[in-house]
Amino acid sequence: QPLKFNFIITMAYFDKYGVEFTDDRKTLVKCPKELKGRYEIPDGVQYIGNCAFEGCRFLELITISNSVISIGHGAFAMCKNLEDIYFLS
Repeated sequence: QPLKFNFIITMAYFDKYGVEFTDDRKTLVKCPKELKGRYEIPDGVQYIGNCAFEGCRFLELITISNSVISIGHGAFAMCKNLEDIYFLS
């Protein structure tokens, strides 16, 4: 009997910094490790995925919009130069 496979294809969106989001832009999936300095999570993002910023060693400051309702496990792990995380109200 032949094997059957079910594929789920998800589309992604990348901002001008190369940060990956789900197509609906509600989940921040992954930040490129080369991102430097500051980054502001866009309004409308609700979820920061597991390990989304892991290893972004050049990132120094992140501003999180008030639309974010969940931050995944290890989202900022090994961000050695991350000094501040601001939460907008």
